[in-house]
Amino acid sequence: MTASNGVLAAGSDSRDFFGFAQGKEEDRYLGFTYGKRTLPFFDSALLLIEAVTAAGYAEAQRAAKEAAKPKPSDTPATATTGATARVEYSAKSTCTTSGSAASQATKKHFFGSIELDAIQAKRQFADLVDEVVLQFTSRPGVKVRIAVEIQAEAAAVFDDGLQRAVKENCNVLRFKNAEFDEGE
Repeated sequence: MTASNGVLAAGSDSRDFFGFAQGKEEDRYLGFTYGKRTLPFFDSALLLIEAVTAAGYAEAQRAAKEAAKPKPSDTPATATTGATARVEYSAKSTCTTSGSAASQATKKHFFGSIELDAIQAKRQFADLVDEVVLQFTSRPGVKVRIAVEIQAEAAAVFDDGLQRAVKENCNVLRFKNAEFDEGE
């Protein structure tokens, strides 16, 4: 770590100086952090965000997260969307986790799975990357593999146009498997 990286790392713990992002997409900061040292690396692609701007963005994210929390009346509507995305991720690591000293040394693998709401999957996946994946990728020697499984089920048949569009998109995105079947 260079001296300037040391200054950035020290400043990342505070909300007095700046926020960080790994990139920007429209009005959204990718890999945004503010007031916590969770950055995977400090390189020339790192965006420094003024403290006032970072504080406003962090507050907007917090407010959006609160607004997105499902209310009891929201549950039936999202349950009937007919599509879910299940994300699995694993990481092989030499890092240790909490527990006794003996058990810390033996924990070198992590596996977790989560179901995302089909409507909010993009935001939820971004949160997943920010809150879980970056915990692993910020440490040297950790290999992370992310696998995404998508299941969609319709009461009627999927029309030919939809099937063709989905298959073409899956080919472009290099899906390993992408099939339609008759179901049960």
